[in-house]
Amino acid sequence: MAKAATKRKKKSVVKKQAKRDTAKRKRKINRSEEIRKLLHVGMVQPAEIIARIKADHGIDVSPSLISAIKSGGKKKGKKRGRRPNRNDRPADRANHSSPLANSVAQLIEAGKFADKMGGVPLAKKVLDTLAKIRG
Repeated sequence: MAKAATKRKKKSVVKKQAKRDTAKRKRKINRSEEIRKLLHVGMVQPAEIIARIKADHGIDVSPSLISAIKSGGKKKGKKRGRRPNRNDRPADRANHSSPLANSVAQLIEAGKFADKMGGVPLAKKVLDTLAKIRG
């Protein structure tokens, strides 16, 4: 008696699987691809896209799928993966990497400042005056 019950269960599982497979085979139209085609043509409103796909292919499409495809088209080319640690960022490494790198960067900044002031002697006078004001 137990064998007969398991055979019936197996047959019903097989039938359900066969129904799913045929439903998948019947849907040869890719909904996302149809939405992309209509967006490429110039249709922007989700209501228009839904009505057009329903009329042409008889497929129901949700507005959320349209929204996801619209936003997904902009994301192409981005790499996925872990976000870099704050300490791994190049800007942070340049500012805090080594005393030698900092001194070179400071010398470059000092040179730019001296050029703006009209030479090293004038820049030195300005800095001395600033030091007197600050105390």
